[in-house]
Amino acid sequence: MDKVGEGTISHRALSLERKASRYRIKKSPFFDGDPREFEIHFSQGNGKIAATYDQSGRILKTYERFKNLAFPPKIRNAIYGKYPNWSIHKDSYSVSYDYRQGVKKEYRAQLRKNNAKLNIELDGTGAIRD
Repeated sequence: MDKVGEGTISHRALSLERKASRYRIKKSPFFDGDPREFEIHFSQGNGKIAATYDQSGRILKTYERFKNLAFPPKIRNAIYGKYPNWSIHKDSYSVSYDYRQGVKKEYRAQLRKNNAKLNIELDGTGAIRD
């Protein structure tokens, strides 16, 4: 939760991440004691999480996707710094976590200025991918 939630300011995203982090696999109707991995899906509003747990309840990996959230200031500042006078029309945030490989965050935005549209992607540091 600490690794994935770092820099996230949306209460909707944090709420769903907490739900996934507190899920008790052993109390799940799908848990049968088998030592295989279990994938559980969570959704709420404009967000979805697919979380894979081991038999002891540890999160092995997650994939999360959220739409129409307020980006963290670092991300917004990077966008408006490079594209002044543009506005964010649509946005999405995705994050994947693997306990061996860490966290990878990606932000996508559709910008508009007058009649022009521009789609951009940023990594978790705010670097814009050209």
